[in-house]
Amino acid sequence: MHPFPIDTNIHRLSSSGTEKHGRASSWLQAILDDAPRPLRRLGGRAGSHGIFSVASSHRVIALEAPGGLELPISVIVPERVISDALDSRRVFIGNRQLVTRHGALQVNVRRDDRLRLNVSAVRAKIAAESMLTELAATNPPQESQQVHDAVAAFSTSLADNYSSADLETAAGDLIGLGFGSTPSGDDVIAGSAAALASIARSTSVLAAECGRKLETLSRVIRRSRCRTTALSAELMSCAVRGYTMRRFRRYANAAIFDGDIRGTTSRLCGTGHTSGYFLAHGAAVALSAVAKQAD
Repeated sequence: MHPFPIDTNIHRLSSSGTEKHGRASSWLQAILDDAPRPLRRLGGRAGSHGIFSVASSHRVIALEAPGGLELPISVIVPERVISDALDSRRVFIGNRQLVTRHGALQVNVRRDDRLRLNVSAVRAKIAAESMLTELAATNPPQESQQVHDAVAAFSTSLADNYSSADLETAAGDLIGLGFGSTPSGDDVIAGSAAALASIARSTSVLAAECGRKLETLSRVIRRSRCRTTALSAELMSCAVRGYTMRRFRRYANAAIFDGDIRGTTSRLCGTGHTSGYFLAHGAAVALSAVAKQAD
């Protein structure tokens, strides 16, 4: 018997066709195997995004994606469940199910959304140049000059041999700056952090330098919650651990491994009002910075 009240007309969604089963990262698996717990909406707009608290030490982040609701480090649910999951106060997760008022979704496959880049300085430089070339051919989102100036200052502090305090100041100036539920300044930091984290965990000669820069960004992100939206702070926290959305991973991998950089840049820049472009820019300046310092 469920420890929380659930409507008697609950039905199980099919795990075939478009109704694919959910997927879970390893840390979420333990929660899924436990008794159902209520999900509480902390922020976001129905049909677009939301943050759900599963336990004091875990959060589930929801982002809109084609054909369903993509949770970058946790589960995917079908499109028909999105509105109910975001709007309902009666949503539960547990016993390998995501349960709403109108359905229960099987969640039983492990998932790891971390980007992995084991690259040389030469390859990082080539990838950064490719990224920046494609971004230059893309119409940048309309933002204030203050945002562009702050992004430029951040890029400079990443690339030059400044102290960690200088980088910390430049990154701090970006927090909460710009439009959207994930402000543009935050997106730049998230893109840079995800790229740095993906190399810092590798055996690349760039790993140590990426780790040092990442630790500085981590300090800024840890203090960001009172200065930006809950969703943005949570996504930056994921990025610093290397967790990113699928479009970002495909974009970074295309740049590193000579893939379809034009197509992946276009698709990433089409994410949100400004988010995709500034995520892409953040990754580009991070790769450029570490390649430059390795010269």
